[in-house]
Amino acid sequence: MHPSDLEILEQIHSDVFLSAVDHSRPNGQSDELIGFVTARIVTAKDSEIADLLRYDPSKGHQTLVYILTLGVVDAYRNPGIATALIHEVIKYASSVAVCRAVYLHVISYNNPAIHLYKKTSFKCCGGCMGFT
Repeated sequence: MHPSDLEILEQIHSDVFLSAVDHSRPNGQSDELIGFVTARIVTAKDSEIADLLRYDPSKGHQTLVYILTLGVVDAYRNPGIATALIHEVIKYASSVAVCRAVYLHVISYNNPAIHLYKKTSFKCCGGCMGFT
């Protein structure tokens, strides 16, 4: 994947697509895509976590932001890029008046990812992790 692929990726993931790019490459080398997050908006009533949120159908069209994918190139892990991308998704979700939470799935043995999400205030809830 290259920065030139960003336009296509943004079209594929039209709800929320954020990326991190290394602009500091030496000797005129092109920028390098080093991380990205994709997410989509889902209605709370249709989500698998509606019960956990105690969804109230009388409150209208509440939504959630579901993180589909988060990735950072190995060489750029640990300086906070993934955390910054997560914070941007949370910031985006906070700007949506009817958004109740941000959630995602993570496989149970991916301890580094679980640690990252807990560090950014996500909580385990059933088979997924959520930030409210």
